[in-house]
Amino acid sequence: MLRAGQKRRLTAAAALALVAGVTLFAYVDPGWVAKKLGSVAYVSKTWRHWSEERKLLSKDAVHMWLDHPWLGVGMGDFETAYPRYQSFPTAQWVDHAHNDYAEAVAETGVAGALLILASLALFAYLAFRNVADLSGSNAGWVRLGAAIGCCGLLLHSLADFNLHIPANAAWFATLAGIATSERSDAGAPPAIRGL
Repeated sequence: MLRAGQKRRLTAAAALALVAGVTLFAYVDPGWVAKKLGSVAYVSKTWRHWSEERKLLSKDAVHMWLDHPWLGVGMGDFETAYPRYQSFPTAQWVDHAHNDYAEAVAETGVAGALLILASLALFAYLAFRNVADLSGSNAGWVRLGAAIGCCGLLLHSLADFNLHIPANAAWFATLAGIATSERSDAGAPPAIRGL
């Protein structure tokens, strides 16, 4: 536990580091870095403009799928195929549909869509098959929390391409593994049983 004097020194050091970092960034930045960060954060766009653009990207992905219904345009080829289907002007390079599901169907067609639906159904079955029993132990709560975390990522995929970011995909796989695991602590040491 930190004493009051230590907390003040730590707070002052953190504030000084923050000010120094911002000052260094402002000094070194040629101007385009701050502009790029502003475009990433959509500082100049309203919520309506931002959401409408994402809807158009999803519609364009559906049009891409309609031209290639069975096998799609190929895994990872959305970025290459998209300019032909682009329905609105933008100065930004479009590399993802901002909807993981629309992009996956555009890239893999009906074959991929069926695999995705089967995977989601299997995940839901395995993660929530004994939902009433999950609250009986700490490990059950951890598995339930992991399943809910996966559901959050899957819901977020409707409006973004978060599963194309390696850290998010790895975290999703980890949570899915935890959520769908069987409880097998019978051979564990007594201190670990019940976790």
